[in-house]
Amino acid sequence: MGFDFNYMLELLPILLRYLGTTMEMAIWGGVFALILAVVLANIRVFKIPVLDQLTQLYISFFRGTPLLVQLFLLYYGLPQIFPLMVGIDAFTAAVIGLTLHFAAYMAESIRAAIIGIDRSQMEASLSIGMTTRQAMQRIILPQATRVALPSLMNYFIDMIKSTSLAFTLA
Repeated sequence: MGFDFNYMLELLPILLRYLGTTMEMAIWGGVFALILAVVLANIRVFKIPVLDQLTQLYISFFRGTPLLVQLFLLYYGLPQIFPLMVGIDAFTAAVIGLTLHFAAYMAESIRAAIIGIDRSQMEASLSIGMTTRQAMQRIILPQATRVALPSLMNYFIDMIKSTSLAFTLA
């Protein structure tokens, strides 16, 4: 039994009908994950007391457990503990799950990119009178973005593929 092109042509309209949902889920998850990842990476880079340890715990948990388990916990487990989450729909749960899962990976990529920028860049920025925030925004982050972009794109592609796990929630 080989590959059946006719069967694939029959399924094409169904696949195209759900392509929008897949892309919407991946885009929302990617945007929210990137925002959360930047926050987490900055907490890790600047070693903010207590928050740094909580961030390490968060990253270890979400990188150390499979996405499918996280989705099940989010959709089926948390409503048992927090009744407020009972009304959450499968799409929203999937976006939240994708966001939390991929933010952990993206945060480590962003942190590594920031740390990879030579320390003298920050020192030079501070020596000409920039604040730490200005130095990060104008000097460090633009360089770190160039370093982190390939891995962030890989995570976004992985997120598109991982949306297929959302069918287990509906």
